[in-house]
Amino acid sequence: MKQNKEALRLTLSHKMSKEEILAFAKNVNPYNCEEILPLIAEEDKELSANVAHIFLNAGKGTEIWLSGQTQFIMEVIQTTTHEKTRRLLLSILEKLKIDTININVKFLNYCLDNIVSAKVPCAIRVLSMKLAFKQSAAYPELLSELKTILETMEESMLVPSVRCARKNILKKNNSLK
Repeated sequence: MKQNKEALRLTLSHKMSKEEILAFAKNVNPYNCEEILPLIAEEDKELSANVAHIFLNAGKGTEIWLSGQTQFIMEVIQTTTHEKTRRLLLSILEKLKIDTININVKFLNYCLDNIVSAKVPCAIRVLSMKLAFKQSAAYPELLSELKTILETMEESMLVPSVRCARKNILKKNNSLK
């Protein structure tokens, strides 16, 4: 088993083409996910990004399995220093069903901090907005806080992608009332 893990690590630690990632993603299933998922937390940026990219492109059965791993993914997002891995993991979370009853307050705060930070890449800001809304949807007081944050953002200072996401989330927020 250890030899297989080392072979897997070696296979995934080089720069992979889109075709290689898609081919690997076809072979990922709920039975081998437990072996692969911990690799997203590795220091090797190429390895962690490849694994995240593979999970982003894996099938529906894997998505269902990943739904039970959201807390782990949230922890990795908050600790990784690699922007590409962070963006890919946020994209995975956006696709998954997130527990809105027992929300991860630390992760919600992380998303809210990303929304207002101009130092955070646009894609991560947009995904953070979407995930903050997704987590807050069942709580009027959290939705109100998110709305306040979004409304205080100076629209003219935002890049188009962030401005569009902001507008769409405010629209969704208003439709829930």
